[in-house]
Amino acid sequence: MSLIFVKQCICVYISDKCRKEFKPNIEIADKDKEKCLMFARNMAYGEKHNPKSFGSAEKNYIREKQEIFRDAFQGKLAEIAFYNYYVKRGFSLNKPDFSEWNRGKWEDTDFTAEFNNKEYRISIKSTKYFGNLLLLEKDRYNEQGLYIETADDQTKGVKYDLIFLVRIKGVDGSNPNVYDKKKLSAIEAEITGFITHEEFKKAIKSGKYLAKGWLINGKEKLKVDNYYFCANELKRPADG
Repeated sequence: MSLIFVKQCICVYISDKCRKEFKPNIEIADKDKEKCLMFARNMAYGEKHNPKSFGSAEKNYIREKQEIFRDAFQGKLAEIAFYNYYVKRGFSLNKPDFSEWNRGKWEDTDFTAEFNNKEYRISIKSTKYFGNLLLLEKDRYNEQGLYIETADDQTKGVKYDLIFLVRIKGVDGSNPNVYDKKKLSAIEAEITGFITHEEFKKAIKSGKYLAKGWLINGKEKLKVDNYYFCANELKRPADG
């Protein structure tokens, strides 16, 4: 899939071949949305979670509390959506983790799934419903595509067999108090697709990344270097 680069302003414009229309394909119960909201509020304003968990591996960039809330809310909704989608289709999955860990500790795997007697480690990435890129922060992975954020030895790390993109519509505020029952009820989710570990390794080897400071569609400035995949080049989920 191709992106169009305008070098004069270091802008990256998303081509039509990269885009995928947002189509909600799984429901999230209102009670689970409320649970995700409470989790995100505690993570951002309860002073428990390590900001790097919702920010960047780059030391110079730590997210503000409003960003932590928004990212935690969207991310946890994405996990619930993924869990609902695949449990509904008969897959064996661990339940989403709502543990409120202290600073300096965070999870390195979102799900483990069993299929045809094989276990898969799965990472879930989320974005807004109009987003068309699966972004993976370059500094969080080594050249073999292993997640090294939690590894003492950066030649080792966690191998994700599958990395999923989930798009969420309705998380458009960084203040927990704006999410009343009506606003929560309107939130929608799409399991967009996934890449395999081998596909990720190929992207790393080919240097498929977007650089810090570049503008996406002339608007959103990237805060760190990111490997990327277009929404339309992701493998479709089961029955998707």
